Amino acid sequence: MRILVRKARSLRSALANPASLPHLVRRNWLQLKGWMRGGRPWRYHVFEDVPFICIPSDDTSLRICQSGYAETIELGAAYHWTQPGDTCIDVGANVGVYSAVLAHRAGPSGCIFALEPSPRAFVRLVQLLETLEFDQVTAVAACASDRAGVVSLYVADTADAGPEQNSMRVSPDQRDHFRRRLSPAVSLDALLTASGLLCNETRNRRPDDAVAEGSERAGDHQHDE
Repeated sequence: MRILVRKARSLRSALANPASLPHLVRRNWLQLKGWMRGGRPWRYHVFEDVPFICIPSDDTSLRICQSGYAETIELGAAYHWTQPGDTCIDVGANVGVYSAVLAHRAGPSGCIFALEPSPRAFVRLVQLLETLEFDQVTAVAACASDRAGVVSLYVADTADAGPEQNSMRVSPDQRDHFRRRLSPAVSLDALLTASGLLCNETRNRRPDDAVAEGSERAGDHQHDE
């Protein structure tokens, strides 16, 4: 019933603004496609020949499939600058558009780190990497900072908000629209050192070790809240 009410409201808005009708028709077609596939994601090219997936149950993923990714200039730079075997870091990876571009261009011999602190976006990011078998990408559930520890992440608290609207800094008058949660943080130097890409006495550490301290402390603080 809720779906029917929502669809009726969307149709009424589209009729009031005919220019939005094609957008509404395509979105509903994608939702129908997802329903016919039983909610299973499907593959398509998000930029040039870069493979990606559409997850019909995720608004951000559906929006990217429907309208494309807005940052075409930045994607083009990442696409053309990345060479086979490169090491790259995607900070704030969201659902993984840049990670997919970097992994596709760097190839199996590359090494990509994708940092994403939002739990919801991180789940989608991992689903993307597993579906497309981007084994050269290491997903890290953390923020990038100047040191390991815990930072505040303000998560947008509206139904239509995507992970891209989350922020580490929110003005006091906007905080009613966000939920504060604590996230582990890691420095990029520590991350690369733990992976053996920077040389020092901790070279034999695993990538997960780079965020272990922050994760433990975040867990303690989160329990207190």
